[in-house]
Amino acid sequence: MKKIAIGFAVLVVLIASALTVFAYQAPHMLRTALAGALGKKVVIRSILFKLPGTFMLDGFEIQEESPFEGETCFYVDRLVLQVSPFSLFKKVLLVDKLDVQGATIIIRKRGHRLYHALSNTAKKTTAASPSSKEPSKGGTGAPLETRSFSFSDCHFKFIDYDVQSEGFVIGLEQIDGEIQRIRFPVQGKTSYRLKAFLSQGRDERPAALSIEGRTDFRSLDTDAGAIVENLFLPYFRPYYGQVTQAAIERGYLDSKIRLDIVSRKIKLNADLAVTELLFQDYESGNELFGLRADDMLSFLKDSSGRLRFQLQAEWDLNDRNVRPKEVLRRSIERSLKGTVFGNVGNLLQKTIEKIGEQGTEKTKNELQDTLKKVTEIFR
Repeated sequence: MKKIAIGFAVLVVLIASALTVFAYQAPHMLRTALAGALGKKVVIRSILFKLPGTFMLDGFEIQEESPFEGETCFYVDRLVLQVSPFSLFKKVLLVDKLDVQGATIIIRKRGHRLYHALSNTAKKTTAASPSSKEPSKGGTGAPLETRSFSFSDCHFKFIDYDVQSEGFVIGLEQIDGEIQRIRFPVQGKTSYRLKAFLSQGRDERPAALSIEGRTDFRSLDTDAGAIVENLFLPYFRPYYGQVTQAAIERGYLDSKIRLDIVSRKIKLNADLAVTELLFQDYESGNELFGLRADDMLSFLKDSSGRLRFQLQAEWDLNDRNVRPKEVLRRSIERSLKGTVFGNVGNLLQKTIEKIGEQGTEKTKNELQDTLKKVTEIFR
């Protein structure tokens, strides 16, 4: 019994010593791991550590490098992390849980490259050969793994300098969600889900957005879905303008989108419904996607005035000759023509049924008018 008691006392002393060492080393480990893993300047105003492994970071900021050197890409007033004490015995800093409230996240795009808090980690992981035996030069800190990352009432900005020289801004507000298993350097699939409201000008109420899926940020393999409600189309002319020269004066989009990426090959499927659609200008020759605009729209809209169609597109990211906007345009053309054919077929069938039932001259005239419009559309 005496030996057991002594052994137990020694064990307690060792555990207490380990926790003391961890409490002393943890702030330095965290600073080093974050800066080394992210490959960017990390600013932390203050760190408060509480046993057994909780950090409270105040004034946590990640800053960009060139060409946006010194500009913020991530900021939060207070960030709470629960770090696993097992990090002492492993070669990775394990964060069991990360809670963020009121964070600001900014992603910039210039020269077809994305700049964000994790951009350097993705770049270094891609540049490294999987079979290479050389140690990673991506930073001096330990690898970082976060098992659960939850966030609420956050803000997001995507600034695209490729579509507008001054930067076209897409902003998300009231972002709530959760991300499972994030590792730096990037490794394996990360699961995520979020809900947010999309800003689209002062005079329009925000669109609702929800996203859920999984992505391997090293290979880009993805299976994800998104739902968009009440998207105000005119606001996004810098993007839809790359697909069509037509100008939308008014229109709201509801959509369910499915995105799959395997071996950098993209498959996009979307169900689209547009309401209150009004054009300011069509394409040349009063056409839209190769069809006579007015007649085509009359056949596409249902009895409530809603335009509905499906979009399917595929392209290979490995093929540098492929231009996504051209793929999307061809896909929209095929979808619109297929939808028009389907709606025309239904209309002709109903008209023929009327002729069979009534045999009236009026119904025959309706059939002739329909056939004339179809001829005009596909002329």
